[in-house]
Amino acid sequence: MTPEVADRVEPVIHAVLDLRAAGHHGRRPDLERERDRLHDLLDGVRTLSGPAARDADLIRRCLTYWADESLQAKYGDAWGRDLLEWRSYGTRDRGYRFYHDFEQDGRHAGADAAEVWYLASSLGFQGDILLAFEKLGRQPPGVRPDERPDAARAREAWVRALARRVTRDDPAALEEGPPPDGDVRPLQGGTLLRGAAALTAIAALLAAGLGWAALSY
Repeated sequence: MTPEVADRVEPVIHAVLDLRAAGHHGRRPDLERERDRLHDLLDGVRTLSGPAARDADLIRRCLTYWADESLQAKYGDAWGRDLLEWRSYGTRDRGYRFYHDFEQDGRHAGADAAEVWYLASSLGFQGDILLAFEKLGRQPPGVRPDERPDAARAREAWVRALARRVTRDDPAALEEGPPPDGDVRPLQGGTLLRGAAALTAIAALLAAGLGWAALSY
């Protein structure tokens, strides 16, 4: 991931994980204020320039979907009644759009966009991959036509294919793709992130005794 993209992505991920951690410590954050702050951070993605500019909205969408799922899982209707997705796009369809948007628009995007999707998946985004592929009119990945669709298997196959995509574009970016269970490996690619946005925040959660359960839904 290029330094410019990492500089926009890292604050969003830290903000979301910090907001989840606040709830686990018994603090009741001002969700309206935090929602406004996150919206501003997401708008910062739109300021990307150079080659990354063409993928700015795609990256912003990915982070928006992930942030909403993570925070609604933690705060329920208090977050869900005013989603970032609704503020930005007037929709409430993140469950399938996360996968649908990448399949439709991200396949021809740069490696940075693919890395952001990989990162969001590794940080626990679940959504509804079966509905996404139904709307695309395609067979879900990892499932044979004669098999009953299995969301967990389809998602794992999808994330592994995404890891291969990132590796193909930048062989130094990833080790073999991890299973989608929160095991985020360094996103090196000769660039700034090196998993910093994910790993630093997760390390802080682990240090606080929260572990991956703090991020699971």
